[in-house]
Amino acid sequence: MAGNPGQPPIQDGAGFHPIWFQPRNQDAVREELREFREEQIRAERRRADRLRHQHEMHRRPREHRLRASELRHRVYNVEKIFADRLENFECALCKTYIVNTEFEDHLEACAREKGVSENQTNLTKYHFLSQPYFLEQEIFKIREMLEIEYLEVTADREKIMDMHCVICQNPHDHKGGMCYPDRQKSAFKLKVNHPVQLYMAHYENWLFYTKQKGLDEIEEKHAAHFASIERFMTSEQVDLRQYINFNMVSPDIEKIIQYRKILRDDGLEAANNFETVAFPDLPPPEGPVAVAPAVPAEAPAEAARVDQQMEEYFQWFQEQQDQILGRNP
Repeated sequence: MAGNPGQPPIQDGAGFHPIWFQPRNQDAVREELREFREEQIRAERRRADRLRHQHEMHRRPREHRLRASELRHRVYNVEKIFADRLENFECALCKTYIVNTEFEDHLEACAREKGVSENQTNLTKYHFLSQPYFLEQEIFKIREMLEIEYLEVTADREKIMDMHCVICQNPHDHKGGMCYPDRQKSAFKLKVNHPVQLYMAHYENWLFYTKQKGLDEIEEKHAAHFASIERFMTSEQVDLRQYINFNMVSPDIEKIIQYRKILRDDGLEAANNFETVAFPDLPPPEGPVAVAPAVPAEAPAEAARVDQQMEEYFQWFQEQQDQILGRNP
């Protein structure tokens, strides 16, 4: 070939090799091929050593070490968990502060001693259980359990059957350690779901009893308001009946009627002047003059108006109650 003097021509069907094709010294080419093959052998040996090392590390106990940041993170969490247990929570029944670890036992005894209603007791109970303290304590227990199991398996491979697992499909895979590299992450996610759901249920119960307490207060105010109206109307009727019964037998009933008309039309001062002339024997009034209740001509209309207002108020209260309870369509 003109472009490659000294090289034999490429025969038909011969293999093409880029190194042999170069116009270089044969000894140098052979040396490069030898080095290339040796490098391939060394790479295969390194790969085999790495696989053998991984296999041995998987089978034998190895020291479990955490990074410094992970250690600090766990120390902080542990200190916070144990510090929260010594915090106090106010009991709404006796207005005293109780240590968190003793609050539930105190609440039961305090409710029996005070004789409070079940709704009030549950309101205080679920208020405590809906605090972050409850959820953090439950998550801490699960995390400690799973981490201890993982460390025990790291120290003793035979204990892997006692470790929680949600990854392996059968006991053979679990015994082979397929879930070990996961480091209990999947098991933690599954286990922690229960206390989270329970925490949300406690929070919803606290909201329910808080709403029930508000409804009870509304009903008490409603009953007290109508009771005051009823007392007012009853007392007015009694005073009116006593006044009429007394004056029906009075010989001065004509003067009394005239006095009441002057009081109605001209005011209190004119009525007092008339009383001084018409009843000279009566002693002068001391302080404010007590005027007996009158029966105005528009009494039936006023009573109807009061009844209408009471009906409107009761209808408004019923709508508010239905809205709070979620009974509105």
